[in-house]
Amino acid sequence: MKTIQNNRGSSNSKIGQHLFITILVIQVLFASFIGFSMLFSPHLILVNGFNLSYNPSMQNLTIVIGMQVLFSVVVAILSIVWIRRQNIYGFYLGTFIGIYKVSFGVVSFLFTQTIDGLLVDSTRGILTLIFAYFAFKELKKINR
Repeated sequence: MKTIQNNRGSSNSKIGQHLFITILVIQVLFASFIGFSMLFSPHLILVNGFNLSYNPSMQNLTIVIGMQVLFSVVVAILSIVWIRRQNIYGFYLGTFIGIYKVSFGVVSFLFTQTIDGLLVDSTRGILTLIFAYFAFKELKKINR
């Protein structure tokens, strides 16, 4: 495992890292709500959240989507744990989550022609990538 050498890392020099972890925690909370809702009350989340009519034959699809969203929660939690342990791969995972969210928002816009996914997911993804950039920039300063 690659760890980050941090000889001069005061709390002021880790603002980007704290912002990066904060946006990942927001990702975890938001995705946990969506994922568990898709598993346990898919009709509510589809009708109220996505403005789709629920059909019981969609149950397998909602289970797959819920599990996929919960997998992204696990990846974000792993990223947070690794960042807090000063493991560089946590930053890589967090950056991957940002890229994934932006891609998901764009693809959902292209296929559904609604702006909801583009606004919500892509915005969270872009914020994640911005904070990842600042965190990497701090890493370079600390490791000089």
